[in-house]
Amino acid sequence: MDAKTKEIQYQALIETANQGGVSSLGLMTNQIWRDDPRRLAILLSRYKFVSKMLSGMNKVVEIGCADAFGTRLIQQEVSEVTVIDFDPVFINDVKSRMENKWPLLPVEHDILKNTVPNSPFQAAYSLDVIEHIEKKYEKIFLENIAKSLEKNGVLIVGT
Repeated sequence: MDAKTKEIQYQALIETANQGGVSSLGLMTNQIWRDDPRRLAILLSRYKFVSKMLSGMNKVVEIGCADAFGTRLIQQEVSEVTVIDFDPVFINDVKSRMENKWPLLPVEHDILKNTVPNSPFQAAYSLDVIEHIEKKYEKIFLENIAKSLEKNGVLIVGT
């Protein structure tokens, strides 16, 4: 982009775009933005809440990350985030949009089958996922997450 902004303080925006491109929202967040922008604000407020609750932790996992768009808020507060989803479409989307400044550990994994690889974690969180788990599998869902945590690990489930 060769554009020059009218106000000098905004020229850094052009430079950032030239250096790293313009960030993509991700598959799910793109649809939310197009269909219901207010829902995006709600989604980000949930991630902000989780980020403050887990602030200072080292090893955290997100269960059911989808496109992991809001995960960056968590990354601002913790040392390392692993994101899992059972759908390879989402994990591939996350991998395709990763930036060096915001490294994630994306893993395709079905939490109903087993504990999270590279366990244990200090904390786990799962936002807007449990309502997609059939009632007969809810116990397995929660047990496998619990088994993926350290003895005094923290779990946040939002729905």
